[in-house]
Amino acid sequence: MNLIDAFAQPRMLFACVSFAALNLSLAKGEQHVLAALPAHSLPTWVAEHIYLPLARVFSLLLFIALAYPALFGLREAPSLIELLNGGEQRLSHLINLGFLLSLLLPLLPLFGRLPSLVLPIQSLLAAAMLFHWLAAARGIEVNLWPGGITATAIVVWLVLAQRLAAWLAEALIDHSQLHSTDRERIYFETALLFLQVPAILLYTVGLGEQLH
Repeated sequence: MNLIDAFAQPRMLFACVSFAALNLSLAKGEQHVLAALPAHSLPTWVAEHIYLPLARVFSLLLFIALAYPALFGLREAPSLIELLNGGEQRLSHLINLGFLLSLLLPLLPLFGRLPSLVLPIQSLLAAAMLFHWLAAARGIEVNLWPGGITATAIVVWLVLAQRLAAWLAEALIDHSQLHSTDRERIYFETALLFLQVPAILLYTVGLGEQLH
């Protein structure tokens, strides 16, 4: 299954729509929660650095669960529950990985300037971990590095996706209306999720080719 076939799978399309709808709800909920909390307070810090990142992690894991196994360009594979039960605390490892990346990546200079890259990096690493378990279940040795050309294509696509999402959000907003900045941010984040999916699939479908 190639990249286009994988993206066109009903399971993948449903996963993308569900992921976008959930993150749109999270973006709106985040806006209301932070507005209700006093600025520069401990509850605000806890919400920004603990609860909201955890919510993003769970939305990411839901996307992976809904997209599997089409995520790897496969039509048939062991069930997700079977993979998670194949080793000790695998689900905890996925959650902890995503949460730690949410905390640590924004501290790095590149991700501090481009925070929208945090979610796709979380997706790629979580998918790599899941694929490692899948390959182990089949008794196959695999390479999780996509190669220099694919890695470069992923980075280029993620940068272009961010710029295109910003352009789309700008085009959809009437800046004469109230709260236009908040709506622009929500539109940007929602559009960005869809535009980042091909970069993720470029990596995961490439991984899946090793199992054919």
